[in-house]
Formats: sequence, C-alpha cells, structure tokens
Amino acid sequence: MPLRIAYIVLAHRLPQQLARLVRRLSDSDSAFFVHLDRSADRRHGCDLQRAAVDSLAGASQVVLLKRHACYWGNFHIVEATLEGIGAILQSRRPFDRVVLLSGQDYPIKPLSQIRSYFAHHTHEEFIESFPLTAPNRWSGHRGPYNAIARVKRWHLHFRSRTLTLPWKRPFLRGVVPYGGSQWWALSMDCIEYIWGFVQREHRFLAYFRNTFIPDELFFHTIISNSAFAERVSGHDLTFADWSRPGPPYPATLDRTYLQTLCDSPKLFARKFDMDEDPGLLDLIDANLLREGSAPLLAIGAGHR
Repeated sequence: MPLRIAYIVLAHRLPQQLARLVRRLSDSDSAFFVHLDRSADRRHGCDLQRAAVDSLAGASQVVLLKRHACYWGNFHIVEATLEGIGAILQSRRPFDRVVLLSGQDYPIKPLSQIRSYFAHHTHEEFIESFPLTAPNRWSGHRGPYNAIARVKRWHLHFRSRTLTLPWKRPFLRGVVPYGGSQWWALSMDCIEYIWGFVQREHRFLAYFRNTFIPDELFFHTIISNSAFAERVSGHDLTFADWSRPGPPYPATLDRTYLQTLCDSPKLFARKFDMDEDPGLLDLIDANLLREGSAPLLAIGAGHR
C-alpha cells in the first residue's frame, strides 16, 4: 500500500508560492492542511485567504484551517499547528506520516525519494530535540533566547511584542524541557499521542503560553518525555542556513545556494521567496526534482 502523507503548512504570505509547493508535493496519497496567518491581512495589506483560494484553485485535497493571528515568538503558532493535527485526525484518513512545513518551504528531493525515505524509516520521529537543562546550542544565548530562560522566565506576549519578566518560575514537575527546530515529520501514532496528551494536560498548555518561541519547545517536550523519545532522530529534514551574521534568519535562499541544495541530504529546504529570486524554484525543479536523479544520502544530525 502506498505511503500516505499529510502536510501541515503554515503560511503568512506569498500565496502563489504556497500553491506551487502544494502542487509540487501533490499526488493521490497526499493531503494538505493549510493555516493562513490571520495577522497577515493587516501586516501585508492583503486578503491572504482570498488570494490563497484563487492560487490553489484546482489543487486537490487541500483543507484550509481555522485561522489564528500568528505573531513570532508567541503561542498562536503552536495553536495553528494543533489546528492542523486536529483536522488530520478528524478527517479519519489513514495517514502514515505528518510533515510540518512553512509556506516558504520547497522540496529538494523528488516525491518518489521522499516517499521511499519515509517508507524505510517508518518508526523514526524526525524532530530535533535536546534537553534545555544540558549544554546545547542555545545555552550561550543571552536574555530570553537562553535555553532555560525560554521556559523558566515569564514571557508575556502582546501581538509582535514580548515582555520578559525577571522572575523565575518552577518548571512542570516530573517533566524535562526540550527544544529544537520548529519543523518536524512525525509518525501517525506519535501525532495521535500528542493530540491525546494535549486534550488531557491543560496545565501543560497553560504553562507553555508564557514561554518564549514555544513552537521550538512544545512538541519537543511532549515527545521527549514520552515513550516516543526512543524513536527521536535528533534532527529534522529541512535545510536552512542560520550561519549568516545578519538578518533575515534563516537566510532567504537564492540561486547561489543551488549547489548546496544539490549536495544536501535533506528532503526540504527553506526559506524561498519568489519575489526576490523568481527563477530559483525553476532551477530546483529542473536540477533536483527530476525523477531518477541521485538517490538520498544518509541524513544525520550534523546536516542543518
């Protein structure tokens, strides 16, 4: 039986690029659960939903989710992701894998290779997850970006602004906080576990509403404090360049990255902007996404 993939896509701009992503990944065994940031209408001066509906016309198996106003660093991005999980489960379709993408992601491997990779790693949870209490890549960060400060300080969110209070608070008893990249690809049984946990553990949700950048903490902490911890890969499947000394973070990819993307073992990459480099996705289609191109390399935690 073909492997069935559900994609949760979080989009806040570029509806035509969103439609291109959906069509590139579409086949009869895929479905797309798309969240359109409600705050984008005001910030970008457009009706994002209308533009997305027009761009997605003719695209099959697309579900538009209830919209949340998603400001960077606050809990609404987690809520948008949970909308996708809830809709997937409510659909009662027998998916095998759920993949979280942004609207500015794009595949860098042919769909056949993406399916083959998941088919050979059915019980692996592709998520970067490290304990915040041990040395990690956030340990040396200052202010609210510090690993443990993200969860143990009070963070109050007002749209795009975050106020970090100086007082510490105890973390949830019996739980170790984890973090990592926002993006993941999880098995369906792991998704079902997350949904059941969220329905039961209201104190967990309440606590994480006052953390900093909870989309890089919430799912990681649930999974890594469960039996699924043994299945965590420790890395995600999306290439991004965080190495540039100045913003934007991560870097907006242009055609100078084409060879890097060719060499990457990852399945997806971000972030792309058709307004800034309209020909890059055409180059990726022609050079990376042809069926019969080079097979996948092993994907390891060292590749970002």
